[in-house]
Order: sequence, then C-alpha cells, then structure tokens
Amino acid sequence: MVLTGSVKAQTVAAQPAQPIRIMFINTLAFEDPKDGIKKMINANTLLDAEFKPVRAELETMGTKWQNLGDEIDRLQKSTVPVNKQALQKMAEDRQLLETQIKRKTEDAKINYEKRQQSVVGPVVEDVYKTIQEFAKSKGYTVILDAAKLDQGGLLLAWDEKADVTKDFVTYYNTRQSTATAVPKP
Repeated sequence: MVLTGSVKAQTVAAQPAQPIRIMFINTLAFEDPKDGIKKMINANTLLDAEFKPVRAELETMGTKWQNLGDEIDRLQKSTVPVNKQALQKMAEDRQLLETQIKRKTEDAKINYEKRQQSVVGPVVEDVYKTIQEFAKSKGYTVILDAAKLDQGGLLLAWDEKADVTKDFVTYYNTRQSTATAVPKP
C-alpha cells in the first residue's frame, strides 16, 4: 500500500492531572429542624400532619385494647364470681379490636408510603440533582454519603474539612429550587 501526501504528527500536550477531591455529605442532617434543608423539613412536616389523625386513632385503639386486657386480667384474678359470658364477650371484643388495629396499621403504612413518594420524593430528587450541580460547581470529584457509609461500618475516619454538609445545605436553601410543589392529599 502506498500513501501519498504528507502525514503530520500531532503532539498532544500533556495536561496536568487534577487532584481527586473526595468530600462527604451527611444526608441525615438534611432533616435537622434547625439546620437542615427547609424544603425537606416542610415536606416531612406536611406529611406528618396529614397522618396525625390516623396515628391518634391508632393510639386510642391501642389504649382501649390495653385497657380491655387489663380489665380481663383483673376479672380473672378476682375472688368475686364473674359472669363467664361477659368475660368471653370482652375477650372477643379485644380480639376484634386487635384485628382492626393490625388492618388499620397496615393500611396507614401503605398510604403513608404512597404519600411520602409524592410529597417528599420530588424534594429528594431535587436534592440529589442539586448535589450533582454542587459537586461540579465546587470542583469535587466525588461526594460520598457519610451517613450511609457510617451505618455500613465503612467510614473509619476522615478530615472534618472534607465534610461539606453545611455548605451544601446553605447552597440548597439559598438557590431557586426546581422541585415541583407539594401535591395536596
């Protein structure tokens, strides 16, 4: 094979390697009522308020269940003769109440998780998107979640200067958020 023309050799100037900057953010701090991410705190507060009546109802039912159990125990230990049918009825009522509590608790958990996805989910998405922007703007190569690393026993030590949680929370709280408004129940 014959090549015609000239071949120019190009030299690529060696670019200096940029230092790898690994930083940490403690995502548990996002929900701190005093110093956390305001939008996340507000979303969680809204969600908790929405489910407060259900929690109160379950607590009332639980108290009634406990009181029925205490009354049954008291009557069974009593030296005074007890109407066995009345005692049986109380035991049946308590069992029925226990079943209702279990069902209501399961339903509340499912409903809570669905609402959490629609109320808090968009905020969480926005936070993680903003972490990407934050990392780029600060020249960080990697940002690790200190909370998850610590929970997994993977975080043994780090320089406190590598913790950029407060900087990120300030960055997030002062920027124009792109997350959508919180959906109404």
